[in-house]
Order: sequence, then structure tokens, then C-alpha cells
Amino acid sequence: MNPQTEPTPNQLAAMAYCDGQLEGEERSRFEQRMTSDPELAREVAGYRSLDLAMRSAAPPEPIDSEWDRQRKDPLQRALLGLAVLLGALGLVAWLASLWVPRFEALLFGPLLLVAAGATLIVRGVRGRLRELPFDPYLAVKR
Repeated sequence: MNPQTEPTPNQLAAMAYCDGQLEGEERSRFEQRMTSDPELAREVAGYRSLDLAMRSAAPPEPIDSEWDRQRKDPLQRALLGLAVLLGALGLVAWLASLWVPRFEALLFGPLLLVAAGATLIVRGVRGRLRELPFDPYLAVKR
């Protein structure tokens, strides 16, 4: 296919066939056309080889065990719990400072909220650094 022109109906049909978008009667008619049209068969072979090349070049997706390892990490779970606790306490302290105007309470709530945010950031950075050795996209050249 010339990149300067629009694809022909045969090329579009070949792409749809290779992508598995043709079903039933339409698929069987296309396969019959391929047996009698060598140019169409070459087009399909070209798209299949392109598909194979692209699939082999793509890095593998993370496997479920990698996601499970992230979810079950006790320190990651503890950091999330700590962040939620600090956030809830900070919100309660900040709301309480609206009704009880004391200087200490005014600073305590926002400080707890900042600590909760910092804990979430630390949790995210720690999780990312732990997963770097398992990241299949690091080898992808851009």
C-alpha cells in the first residue's frame, strides 16, 4: 500500500480479515476470493507477516502475579492505611478548627493533610521503584 493514497477496498478487506473482523458468510466469501485472486492472497500474507512482526516487537504485558505482588506487599498496604488515617484525622482537625478557633488546631489539620499527601507520594514512588526490574517497557526504544 502506498502511504500517499487511500487503501483500496481489497486492502481494507484484507486488513479486516487479518484483524479477525470478518465473520460468518463474509469471511467465507473473502476466503473464496483469496483462492482465486493471487494478488489478494499476497496482500493478506503481507498483512499477516506485518502483524507477526509487530506482535514479536511488542513487550509482554505484566503477568497477574506481578500485580498480585504489588497488591499484597504489606508495607505498601500499611502506607495506604497510614495515608488514609492521616487524611481523615487532618480533615477532622481542619473541620474542628472551623468551630473551635484555636491556633494549634488551625495548623494541625493542614499539616496532617500534607503528611497524608506525602505518604501517598512515597507509596507511589516506592511501588514504582520496586516494579522497575519487572517493567517490560524499559527495553522499548523510542
